[in-house]
Amino acid sequence: MQNTTLLQNIETLRSLNNIDKMSTFEREIANVSVGYFSRIRKNPTVFPSADVLYNISVHFNWSIEFLISNDIRIVGENMKMLMDFLRKVRQDTINGKIKWEFFQSDRNGALPSDLADVSFFPAGKPLKASYNNNQVVLLAPVYYQDDKKRELHGVSMYIDKSDNIHASRFSKCVCSTLTSPAFIIPEIKELFNIVQQQSQDIRMNPETKRAIAEVMKL
Repeated sequence: MQNTTLLQNIETLRSLNNIDKMSTFEREIANVSVGYFSRIRKNPTVFPSADVLYNISVHFNWSIEFLISNDIRIVGENMKMLMDFLRKVRQDTINGKIKWEFFQSDRNGALPSDLADVSFFPAGKPLKASYNNNQVVLLAPVYYQDDKKRELHGVSMYIDKSDNIHASRFSKCVCSTLTSPAFIIPEIKELFNIVQQQSQDIRMNPETKRAIAEVMKL
């Protein structure tokens, strides 16, 4: 693999964000010394260190895998909207703006009948998060069978109004690791990993939380 795509993406990000000088990018974003990327550019098989890639990824909200493998310039309008949506949900999760919990419908815990696309089937407990505008996001482990009857597993993301999710009409599949373009898949996987970590948080009743908070003030 060569660093050509990554370096082009850096130039694109600089242009989109009005960062005229590479030295400014190096000092303030990549957190490296001036001339770092000039040295990288001399050898097409050399990549920046993991720390540098992480700094760029976090600052511009693009996954490292995407920056290395895909040209930002050719991302379509709808695809850009989807990626921005995935990043918003991820950031809202990290910041605690939304909380995830295992989904159970009003119908005795049964999953919606149209949980996934026609060829998809539930493969585990979905995780649900709600926004204040009555929109609900669902991340669901799913699978489908290929023509050789092999089960291929992945994660699909859905969005709908909360009324529909409990009426088994939760059908708006936004994206899936099984069907979406390759450069979307890392974004879905990263979100799902973060959501899984948050969902493993211990449960604590309000009284206990208030008591702990009072002690912490001492």
